[in-house]
Amino acid sequence: MTSSLLEVAGLHAGYGRIPALFGVDLQVAAGEIVALLGRNGAGKTTTLRGIIGLATRTAGSIALNGMAIGRRPTHAIARMGVTFVPEDRGIFPSLTVRDNLRLGRLAGNGRSGDEADAVARFPILGERLDQEASSLSGGERQMLAIARALLTRPRLLLLDEFSEGLQPNIVRELAAGLGEIAASGVAMLLVEQNARLALRVSARCYVMEKGRIVDEGPSPVFLADDDRLRRHLVV
Repeated sequence: MTSSLLEVAGLHAGYGRIPALFGVDLQVAAGEIVALLGRNGAGKTTTLRGIIGLATRTAGSIALNGMAIGRRPTHAIARMGVTFVPEDRGIFPSLTVRDNLRLGRLAGNGRSGDEADAVARFPILGERLDQEASSLSGGERQMLAIARALLTRPRLLLLDEFSEGLQPNIVRELAAGLGEIAASGVAMLLVEQNARLALRVSARCYVMEKGRIVDEGPSPVFLADDDRLRRHLVV
């Protein structure tokens, strides 16, 4: 693997006094898609939240392009180019699609992309610009969430359960879009309950159990090993 954009070493984190992560180590290179897999409750989402500063970090280090970010607050990490798309999409339902995208531009802190680029990547949004986000389908909301995230010009995209509740054709469209985004140089760490989908999209994967990384390797190798998948995952 080439030099890492994101390096997480020995990360312990949780919520208040409740620990959830116990020494997580992982790396993501620029332009690389890495999947974080595991059963429900394994600590996958907490890992994303720990990186962005939404879970309490108690030990370990996090570096972005060699710069320590583990002690920085969430807004400072976001300004350095880390964008989190949560499982609930994080869009503002009472605002129009256009205004949601504008918020993405404002969050870019001078690095913001153009709304036309977002619409070009997800053309259906161009037909919905003046609609309230609450009127969008689940797939359209996910497209809006990703498009808004991309307007911040992220170096690293943390993506939680991007396919949840979506129709298969929409999932395929989004998966293809992730590949295009990575090809532009954006690194991605994605949590996805559909293990086979995540392995098809990603180059490498980590598997979590009970707040720890218990296996890792190239995604094609995992995808070809049914015994390994059954041992660690619900597939």
